[in-house]
Amino acid sequence: MSDQEYRWLQLLKIEHIHNGGVDLDYLARLAALKTAEVEDILDGSLLPDRAQLARLIRAITTNKDMHTLVLAEWDEEVDGADDPRPAVASGWLQNLRIVRYANGQLSLNKIAQRSGLSHTYVGMVFKDKTIPRRATLVKIIDAITTDTAEREHILAVYDTEVTPTVRAAPTPVRNGEQPKSDLRLLADAVNNLAEAIWATSERKEGR
Repeated sequence: MSDQEYRWLQLLKIEHIHNGGVDLDYLARLAALKTAEVEDILDGSLLPDRAQLARLIRAITTNKDMHTLVLAEWDEEVDGADDPRPAVASGWLQNLRIVRYANGQLSLNKIAQRSGLSHTYVGMVFKDKTIPRRATLVKIIDAITTDTAEREHILAVYDTEVTPTVRAAPTPVRNGEQPKSDLRLLADAVNNLAEAIWATSERKEGR
């Protein structure tokens, strides 16, 4: 298997840790698997079939929502793929998912309510369908955790992966140089407008 992990495997590992890192021998007995198979599945070197995964997640946790989520991710990434390969999220998103599940598996609905964002938008972020602006990401993180270290870690990775690309300084056009495309000019304008709106909002909140 690839070094890049499936989402269902990430969730399985998180849930195993969240439930105290249950002994692998014990999990194997509950899931009717060999200990080596459980170890290989959690290690990412063995791809289980759906029935094996269902037994293993039930052995790890009694949380039925987590059972459903892990199996739904497996269905999408493995069973529903012509050439099943891990759908790899950015590092900041992987960390955001880990923090979410480490802090009580907060529902998307609750995160949306706390952050003041729409349920649809929050879902798109967690499904890796859109990249939020930094200020929006802060709202999502703060809706999930009050731990400063967790927040700063996610933002540090985001700044490394996203910010340099999003906020790249415009290059002046000199004689003989190619002007920017209309799309790039539009992207710059949108970024500048969003930053201006956010700055105005911050000033109002600081009054």
